[in-house]
Amino acid sequence: MTESGHRGALDVLGYDSPKLTLDRFDVVSETVSLGGALEFEVEITSTAKADQRLIIDYVVHHMRANGNSKPKVFKWKTATLKAGATLTGKKKQAISVITTRHNYAGRHRVELSVNGKCFGGADFFFS
Repeated sequence: MTESGHRGALDVLGYDSPKLTLDRFDVVSETVSLGGALEFEVEITSTAKADQRLIIDYVVHHMRANGNSKPKVFKWKTATLKAGATLTGKKKQAISVITTRHNYAGRHRVELSVNGKCFGGADFFFS
């Protein structure tokens, strides 16, 4: 699986373009400090007439020194969502010191990605 959600690769592996709605995306921790954790909750509902195979990821758009943001895809889970069914999930992502990225204060964003397609998200602040 590619982190970028390459549509052709996903199709070959049986992960079609998802048919669903994002019913809820709540950031529990709107302000996160170094050593803390970003927490968010999601709820999605299938609008398909058949079961769907899903690869569910989340993307954190980290603020950079120049004021732009850079996305980082994190793998979450795979699931089969039945027609008309609802799936809820809660995730906690630690914000800590790592050698490959510096954490800059300011507005950041987290988004839900299903089968490589963004379904929305919310902002949070790093201080």
